Amino acid sequence: MSTSCSTDSFTMDGNNYVVIDISKYAHPILCADFFIPCELQYNPGTNNRRGYVADYELIDNKLYGTKVIYMGGEPVSSEKLFVDFTGAFVIAFIPHSGRFSGLYCGVEYYIYFDLSFEMIFENGILIEKRDLSAANIEFEKLVNSKRYGSGFIEAHKIKIARKHLKYCYHSHQYTHRETSMLVMNQLDLMDDFYDR
Repeated sequence: MSTSCSTDSFTMDGNNYVVIDISKYAHPILCADFFIPCELQYNPGTNNRRGYVADYELIDNKLYGTKVIYMGGEPVSSEKLFVDFTGAFVIAFIPHSGRFSGLYCGVEYYIYFDLSFEMIFENGILIEKRDLSAANIEFEKLVNSKRYGSGFIEAHKIKIARKHLKYCYHSHQYTHRETSMLVMNQLDLMDDFYDR
């Protein structure tokens, strides 16, 4: 069994969402100059290979973010900055505050949430908010039909989830596509590795 990864959060209209995935080759954390004075001292781990989590927020249809690292279990945050990001997030509503962990798979995980969206940005401005609840409904009908085995359902879960998305996504979750574990304080991008 693999280790679940710490996920980024996304706040919209006062509600807390978990970032399920980020579009292919997109790295929003690199789209703003986040500064944390004590960055030299953090240690990435198996549940947080990137060495950080990000808290994104939609304010007046503009994307803002805060970079958070943990020093001995205590969060240390950068200031909130505008994120000049072009690409898409898939987010899902979580009915509690605080961090969500437990992502083991790719973008199709959103299908298990009743309320999820694909948020499409151009230069940090929201240009489209796509409701993905139709995928959840379609998947529930397939599961509730009880006509198919788990292998068939698993294979079709991915097809159903991806057909409702506008953007392309890697087969592995976004938290695996960046790492600071190879060279401390250097964020290495792993997109090509996961494209194989």
